[in-house]
Amino acid sequence: NYGDTRKRGLRLHRPSMEPNSPFDSLTRDAVGEAVRDLVPQARADVDASGALTAVAVIGFAGDEVRGTLGLAASRPGLARVAREAGVDADDPLAAHDSLGELANLVVGHVKRCWARRGVHATLSTPLTLRGVAIEVCGAERCANGTGAFVMALSNAEETGIHVWLDYHCPREVVLLEDDSIEQVADQGDALFF
Repeated sequence: NYGDTRKRGLRLHRPSMEPNSPFDSLTRDAVGEAVRDLVPQARADVDASGALTAVAVIGFAGDEVRGTLGLAASRPGLARVAREAGVDADDPLAAHDSLGELANLVVGHVKRCWARRGVHATLSTPLTLRGVAIEVCGAERCANGTGAFVMALSNAEETGIHVWLDYHCPREVVLLEDDSIEQVADQGDALFF
């Protein structure tokens, strides 16, 4: 639906070090897939650049991993997210809610990838913030070696949307060998309780 990622200028920023564990590789791949599949494509005839003015953040925590996922958007990027969600881009509350929902979808994809390999985390409710200009910085492994930082970006000059995942593992994460062992709902499946 969102087109070929090469046309969108999608890039996955990886810190200078190589992934040091299967969990790091799994996480980087999951973030990249989620950005490619879920972040709306920019139209070539619309300038989406500009200061990042809205952010949605979701925390997650489990026995093996904890951290946050964030999305930051320029005004045109936020409007595009709102339109993709089917809400009025001129309604600030609806537009920010749609950014929070997009963050929820992205972190949900990452959580499903982890759960299929036996790593479980619970999610917080999305928090959305507004600002005059927001700077997303960082992209380095923690100095004490107990965590990692991964950032995935859709090219801000073209899309006006940044996505990042900051995660920390208190110890080495052991993944299940076969991702079919854990029964996890697929994206889009409805669950009834």
